[in-house]
Amino acid sequence: MKLLIKKSFKYRIYPTRAQVSNLENQFSMCRHLLYNWNLKERIEVYEKDGTTISYNQQQNQLPQLKIERPWYKGVYSQVLQDVLRRLDNGYQAFFRRIENGETPGFRNFKKHIEPEQDLQNSIGIDLGLNDFLYASDGSHVSTPKFLRKSLDKLARLQRRFVKAKKRSAKWYKLLKAIRKCHYKIRCQRHDFLHKTANAVLKLGNVICHEELNIQGISRRPKPVQDKDGKYLPNRASIKAGLNKSINDAGWYQFLLYLKYKAIEQGKQIIGVPPQYTSQKCSACGQIVKKSLSVRTHRCSCGFVANRDHNAAINILRVGLDTLATSVA
Repeated sequence: MKLLIKKSFKYRIYPTRAQVSNLENQFSMCRHLLYNWNLKERIEVYEKDGTTISYNQQQNQLPQLKIERPWYKGVYSQVLQDVLRRLDNGYQAFFRRIENGETPGFRNFKKHIEPEQDLQNSIGIDLGLNDFLYASDGSHVSTPKFLRKSLDKLARLQRRFVKAKKRSAKWYKLLKAIRKCHYKIRCQRHDFLHKTANAVLKLGNVICHEELNIQGISRRPKPVQDKDGKYLPNRASIKAGLNKSINDAGWYQFLLYLKYKAIEQGKQIIGVPPQYTSQKCSACGQIVKKSLSVRTHRCSCGFVANRDHNAAINILRVGLDTLATSVA
């Protein structure tokens, strides 16, 4: 005689914050929206003419639902079908118990549980060179300028390196020193960017920033020629210094860190167009033109603020408007 033994295994998952946020959003769509909408539809139809909507009728409405509410495309189709099937099973069981003389309770609407993401807990940030970033809540982080602080040391090493005999022991020693100096700058910059990204993500669940074309901003100016073909001044030396400061700041790398850390933590990053964020008054909406050298925003409405702080408030407002439009 053979003895059959059945084993059951129980596994526990440990999702990341991003996965938790995604699951909560899907649960909310299935529980609060899909289940309740279809239960309400069944009740209204029954009260109106005494008829019942079948599972197939409601299931056939799912493709149209995804067209009207595109965010449902992120939920697997069989999950949506299963929600409707469980609703139908409960609905049928209710009438079956009535026929058997029982007094069953009717299906209740599912309570809505809000996900962790809170749109009121949002922040806008403006990246710059005087201050690395300025937040809409008034907090700001100074630019460390790691490369600028090491330029004198690098210049001394470069001068000694050029004078040294090529491929001599001294030459290799100086080459190693130069590489070590650049490596230290790189490590300092990456450490600063990681810590700053972590600090920003603590400020809110929705982070809005300018969608900067950093490659275009740091591009060298094109040569300027007169009608005779003679080259004219194009402020290339000034632009070279500005480009060096932009690359030293590490905006591109910072935004990369910010985005992947936000995904891990279940938070949202929104990029907005940079046009007029610095010129527009965040209090009244009036355009106040000013050069880059003017660091204080002063409007005729009486609002006075740091230029970057004003920009951060505008970035936050545009970002939240964009988010509201995308889910409307």
